[in-house]
Amino acid sequence: MLIEARLLSDIFEYPIRIFCNSPIFLDKVQAMKFLLSIILSCLFSHQLFAQGWTFKDVDQGSKPSIELTSDDKPVIAFMLESNSGFVKYAEWLDSSQSFSSSLVEAGYYYGPLDLALDQNDEPHIVYHNHSLNGGDQAHATRNGGIWNIQAIAHTGHDGWDNAIVVDENGLLHVSAVDPSSFGGPGVEYAFYDGNNWSVEAVGTGGIMYAHATSIDVDSVDDPHITYYNDVNQSLGYAVRKSGIWLNVKVDSIGDVGRYSSMELDDQSLPHISYLEAAGNNIAYVKYASFDGVQWSTIYIDTLTNLVLPSGVLGARRSTSLDYLSDGTIHIAYSDKDVVKLAKYTPGSVGWTKETIVDVSQSSVVLGQLVTLRMDSKNNAHLTYYEQTSTNPLSGNIKYATNKLITGTKDKSTTVHIGVYPNPVSDHLSIELGEPIDLVEIIDLKGKVVKTILSEFQNIDLSQVAKGSYTVKVIGISGEQLSERLLIK
Repeated sequence: MLIEARLLSDIFEYPIRIFCNSPIFLDKVQAMKFLLSIILSCLFSHQLFAQGWTFKDVDQGSKPSIELTSDDKPVIAFMLESNSGFVKYAEWLDSSQSFSSSLVEAGYYYGPLDLALDQNDEPHIVYHNHSLNGGDQAHATRNGGIWNIQAIAHTGHDGWDNAIVVDENGLLHVSAVDPSSFGGPGVEYAFYDGNNWSVEAVGTGGIMYAHATSIDVDSVDDPHITYYNDVNQSLGYAVRKSGIWLNVKVDSIGDVGRYSSMELDDQSLPHISYLEAAGNNIAYVKYASFDGVQWSTIYIDTLTNLVLPSGVLGARRSTSLDYLSDGTIHIAYSDKDVVKLAKYTPGSVGWTKETIVDVSQSSVVLGQLVTLRMDSKNNAHLTYYEQTSTNPLSGNIKYATNKLITGTKDKSTTVHIGVYPNPVSDHLSIELGEPIDLVEIIDLKGKVVKTILSEFQNIDLSQVAKGSYTVKVIGISGEQLSERLLIK
């Protein structure tokens, strides 16, 4: 929270006088120290959110996955892990500027799940149904508004840590783990040809689940899969060529490879985000790429409050990568305290990093899971959850974006902002079609030069330099609108 010094003095002027003249304190210095501790506690004992981002509540559940429709609207699948749990699907509604959830299926499930959209923007969700044939993978899709559920059946206890991608022909490719703890072969690949599912072992050897897989298909629809090999603590990469699976170690120095996320570029070369464990709570965020000849790996950042499971507890995804056609790479990552976003632009010296959410100074616990998608205008859309229960695992499904949301409150009324006078010389007034929560004055470089939390009439701009700015106004509903402003 950003609060101007002038506003602080206005808020606390009266209590300061009371405390300083109270007989319970030995002197005014003692009183001021005590009051300052209270003020700092109020200011820093809650969640911190990045400026320029909009946050929305989606629903109650856990382990969400996000995708974007062809017109860049977010959709989110999520679940409740319980023997009386559910899988749900949430869609963004411009009319209400919120999400609407529908039930996909009720039953006994484990996650994470994964979501993909086909060419008609119809969802395809894969997840582990613990009661289906003794434990199988399930595929859910929608036809005419009705959810159809299929079993991706195969020998073993299938469908853990799954990921799904739809190729250009509308056919489905899925990676998942049939864990060695149930006698399974490790990572498996499932393919839907439009009529039937087929499942085959990838050739990884027996491994446990709880560490995520990732899948993408190349220009000839051959699948590429990443996974964590918990036997030798390495990041594994598999590609299927002419019906034969080839497996290589991408990174094997240290305990590496958990929670990988991969996308292929235009040359069908892989880009992967993943973690290197450095203890029970610390992990390094890493990035690996292949240039056609050799692999390269680099360190991006450090997570300091990540519980890394031993065995099967806590299956999740803690990194999510999105590769853009211009070579720009975005990686979202999360632990129990933060959600962060790293960006690399071709030609730049290094990575830029931004903290989107920080709950380290609050009682909130994040679910250590994040999924990211970039839209057609390079805006980020991500989902995560705040954990409020462990049995069953559940919490607040959240959506965050740095896209300026400018929809309508209903189908007939468009929300507008009033910024006047414009151009302005010293004092500005702002109006919105709802109560205002925050106003930011942003210069041409994207720097916030003034933040206003109250008194949206007669705003003093006399100390702001002359020039062109953007006024961003955030309403109490989360509505964000902006207007160009010239200070003369």
